[in-house]
Amino acid sequence: MIYRASSLLSDILVREGFVEKTQKLYPGHYDYIKSNGYDPNQSKRYFVLGNRLKVYFNYISIEIIGSIQTKSINVQRYSLTENELKSLIVCINLNASAQKYFLRSIDSILRLGEEYDYISNNPPKFRKTQELKLLEAFKMYNYNYLCSLSNTSTPHKYNYEHIGN
Repeated sequence: MIYRASSLLSDILVREGFVEKTQKLYPGHYDYIKSNGYDPNQSKRYFVLGNRLKVYFNYISIEIIGSIQTKSINVQRYSLTENELKSLIVCINLNASAQKYFLRSIDSILRLGEEYDYISNNPPKFRKTQELKLLEAFKMYNYNYLCSLSNTSTPHKYNYEHIGN
């Protein structure tokens, strides 16, 4: 699935803990959305996760700006693949030591899914703790995603709290 600037993507971001701040940054766009619904060709939106990450829907463009641990993030795309969206969600939900471990070896948090694919397809005799955390986090995301598709009850935010503890 491909995710573009849309109500679906904004719902996913909010479910994952992002807070929409469109009203504060783009009051005219907020008023338009409130009156007419969201149309990415007509409106901008703005979401924040603490003070670490900002996601802008700059009309049809998606911009992800900020940092996780010491890794700067500055991504601009017209769409995100499912694997890139999973990577973003899993990364923000990993504990700090797992984030540091993976962000040292990849050039973008949106490529964390590629790291997952590599680890899951190349099982060594033993795994590092951080690799196990990544495998578990992606499995948890996939389980919760499937539950949400089947309209079964899922938590407001995926329950990753136990990962890394």
